[in-house]
Amino acid sequence: MSTAGWTLGMQPRNVVATLGLLKARDAAIMRAGIELQGEWKSLLNQPGGGKMYEAGTGFITKGGVVVPIAGRDGSRGSAHRASSPGQPPAPDKGTLKNSIAVVDMGDGTVRVGTGQRIGLALEYGVNVSGSRTGPHPGKNFVLQPRPHARPAKENATSGMTDTVAATFAAITIPRVSVGGKGGR
Repeated sequence: MSTAGWTLGMQPRNVVATLGLLKARDAAIMRAGIELQGEWKSLLNQPGGGKMYEAGTGFITKGGVVVPIAGRDGSRGSAHRASSPGQPPAPDKGTLKNSIAVVDMGDGTVRVGTGQRIGLALEYGVNVSGSRTGPHPGKNFVLQPRPHARPAKENATSGMTDTVAATFAAITIPRVSVGGKGGR
């Protein structure tokens, strides 16, 4: 009884590399990460719809006394309209927005995020009891969530999927000659 079959003459992982699928995967994932980064930065660039803070209303506590923060040039800063709870944080200096980065982690993985701790506090909100520092020493400090990372991911998911699909759709697979026993 004869068995029909054929061989490629190489290991499957080498076939994937030969076809360029790993490079395509990495490029597609990076493009998808950049798309998420752009959406996230776009959300963090929207003006706030909350309370207006006039120039000089930034405060710190020094020796138990609340004092206004002045800029390095002696100015009291500029006015700022905050976001309302539930909205993405309104831009002020752009520190959070400018910190959103795409990092290639290798093996077809990218990480999109920020190293700014305030990003996490804004995303989920905070409730600090009896803070000894900050604008309200000795009192509870509550910051309602200003989600920005999760909405960015939700908004970008469709486009990221399309980006990955388009990358793989554009791959042309070269003709592979096959040979071996029982081939036709």
